[in-house]
Amino acid sequence: MYKVEDNEGVASDQNGYTELKAQKVMETMKSLKDNYRVSLTLHLIEGYDYEEISEIMNISYANCRTMISRAKESLRKKLTVNV
Repeated sequence: MYKVEDNEGVASDQNGYTELKAQKVMETMKSLKDNYRVSLTLHLIEGYDYEEISEIMNISYANCRTMISRAKESLRKKLTVNV
């Protein structure tokens, strides 16, 4: 994957994502509930699957899937409002 700079000097990759957008996502993740932030970080950033996360967090598999789904939706809403 390559990076290019736009007119404002902000680096972006071939998919159009900018480092600034990634930074915004990470900042917004900090505002999530602790259990949402932890589960989402484990899943999206660390790459754990639902079963592994359920064991790490000592919750059921179903609860893990629900929590991550709700965390994604919460993050999506916060990012949409802040755009």
